[in-house]
Amino acid sequence: MAVDEVFQKYCTARRIAAFDPDSPYSNALHRLLSNHFEQQAAQIETEFPKISRLRFGFYECNRFGAAADLWEGTAVIRMSAAVPTMLANFFTACLSHDNGFLPPGRDILPRYAGTIGFNETTILADLFNHGQLIEHSSLNVMRVTALVLACCGFIFLHEFVHIRNGHVDLFQSQLGLLPMEEMKTVAAPKLSTLDFQTMEWDADNIAFILNTALAIRNMAGQELSFCDGEDLISMFHVYCVSLYLMFKLMELMEPKNIQARSHPHPVLRTLFLMEKLRVLAAPMGIDTLPMEFDVDVVGAGEATWALVLGFPLFDPSRVLTLMDEQAEYGPVILKHWITLRERLTPLNRGTSDLTRFLDE
Repeated sequence: MAVDEVFQKYCTARRIAAFDPDSPYSNALHRLLSNHFEQQAAQIETEFPKISRLRFGFYECNRFGAAADLWEGTAVIRMSAAVPTMLANFFTACLSHDNGFLPPGRDILPRYAGTIGFNETTILADLFNHGQLIEHSSLNVMRVTALVLACCGFIFLHEFVHIRNGHVDLFQSQLGLLPMEEMKTVAAPKLSTLDFQTMEWDADNIAFILNTALAIRNMAGQELSFCDGEDLISMFHVYCVSLYLMFKLMELMEPKNIQARSHPHPVLRTLFLMEKLRVLAAPMGIDTLPMEFDVDVVGAGEATWALVLGFPLFDPSRVLTLMDEQAEYGPVILKHWITLRERLTPLNRGTSDLTRFLDE
């Protein structure tokens, strides 16, 4: 299957190279994801009259990245071809540890023979691995595939929300007809870093709502109604930890100063998502979540990160401190949403009003 003609023309106009998911340089994940997102794009076209044409495609790049764009009457969601490869290699490494994805304090083991580890300074290049998947015979390939599909599905819907909620329109009104790229925030007189962080919060939260049930159903390999309650909670946990770990990877490409970055801290991004937990869990047949589910997610993410990067074992006592430190910045973003929403409302391409938050 050749690259979609419209997406090919778009890439030529944007001076990037379209990546063919059937090329000799691709892997099975590229075709799987392309088919999945092309179907979602077609469904979006039928449901959103203000998004008359939507195209998805991979572009050639050796870095983690994605973008939302509006070009010549076409909405475009593009993803670096490196993303699924890097995520697959990272989750392969996580699962090579017996206690990957487990909260700290539960018999956490250091690296041992047979596990896969990386160095913090070279991890992004090592995960790209010249575009090749890391083989590890003891792993369940289907489990890694499900995690990659869950995270890439989140990215796709995150970019869709940037288009649907007017973020790209606002961005282009200030910066010209440029794509809104995840890891390349461009300064603008009328768009602050707080504006970007608030739009990222908005995109994260709606993507989480739209993606969660589908992601967990793919992880289960069957309809959720056939799943045991404890198994559902376990998959819900692994899904949330996977997103946290993806946020950690993206964190490596952000400035250290929170005032200069486009995304909130991974802990705060996750805490925002955790506010939706019980609302999303009930329709999936999860009646009760553990009292400290959010603590377990952040703790498991930090513990797994430490294992894979060879850091000292993560101290469980640090989890609440880490969460408290980042939670302090949360109200700043939520309060700013009230102001930003006024600017975005005329640009809304959806069929319902933008989210209201706090007592307005």
